[in-house]
Amino acid sequence: MKLLIDENVGIEVYLKLKQKGLDVVSAINSMKGASDEEIILKAINENRVTSDKEFGWLAFLYKPPGVILLRLKKRKSRQQG
Repeated sequence: MKLLIDENVGIEVYLKLKQKGLDVVSAINSMKGASDEEIILKAINENRVTSDKEFGWLAFLYKPPGVILLRLKKRKSRQQG
């Protein structure tokens, strides 16, 4: 599975997923400050599943390969990237 994770997920999760060998791209690295629409369009263009609960209506409109919802424990601000 190819993933595109939004900025709100944080860099620590991205690094852990990369470490596990997953094909993952982080908006923090490649498109910081991009709109939700830009992120979901990139996910579609690269056939990636993305993660953001705000994508509900965009997923309905654009029909990406998939959207997952991650529930993360609270992080200290220095871990958010």
